[in-house]
Amino acid sequence: MQYQYQVDYGSGYEDFFRDEQKSAGKSEENPSNWLAKIETDTAARRARVLRGGEIIEEHDFTCTVMQNSVQPDGRAEYSVQCYGGTITVERKSGGELIGSVQPGFAGDADAALERAFAAVRKLSGA
Repeated sequence: MQYQYQVDYGSGYEDFFRDEQKSAGKSEENPSNWLAKIETDTAARRARVLRGGEIIEEHDFTCTVMQNSVQPDGRAEYSVQCYGGTITVERKSGGELIGSVQPGFAGDADAALERAFAAVRKLSGA
């Protein structure tokens, strides 16, 4: 039985066709490896791998702001939960966002930072 790969870019899951790999005669990719590659696509919200109609692995790449606080100097600090762990985001008084992944984070840190920044911008209406 072959794997079925699906990605959600915001309007529900769509099949992700891997014709290039099949035509090159390569064997199917490990589901975890494929999901890790999709994680770097910051437009993807979720992805999953099915086999025989059953979900065998699924990742939700969205980030949620769990906590925020405003400092006396105008900086705002956010604790953002993303797939792979927690990210701390700081909005400087000029609006610039900087962030860092917390110890133990697993996954693509650069992609997660972009998603965390997007969650903070959405929360603050910017």
